[in-house]
Amino acid sequence: MPGIELSFKRFVTPGKPMPQGSLRAFKTKSGAVVTPQKNSVLSYRGDIQNHYGDPDPIGGRVVVVCEFRFKRPKSHFTGKGVLKQGAPEEMMQAPDIDKLCRSVLDALTAYAYHDDKQVTTLNATKVWWHQSETVVAVEGA
Repeated sequence: MPGIELSFKRFVTPGKPMPQGSLRAFKTKSGAVVTPQKNSVLSYRGDIQNHYGDPDPIGGRVVVVCEFRFKRPKSHFTGKGVLKQGAPEEMMQAPDIDKLCRSVLDALTAYAYHDDKQVTTLNATKVWWHQSETVVAVEGA
């Protein structure tokens, strides 16, 4: 867009992408309880933050692009390591892409932007790859 300069940051986080489910709150006789995040999700979010680098939140609108790369299972290959005919081209299995995005967006809060409500555009894909990793690009005005 004319007159708008975008800052751009791209980084790769090695390891299996982890989905973040919804937090559930419920009342008990002793008060409200919120279900905790799994340690694997918290660890993944910490890895995203570490690979982003030092916090430097963007003040305006933000565009986030994520590519979630998953290592193909051994069942996709022959005994000689050749991709089997009929192995799926698209990664259409769990985890859900929206829950993967939730992990990344929440992890980047206070690092890439002040609040994830600033994200006006989100583009995400999940693909088979030779190793598991998450590639993220963040742009802001």
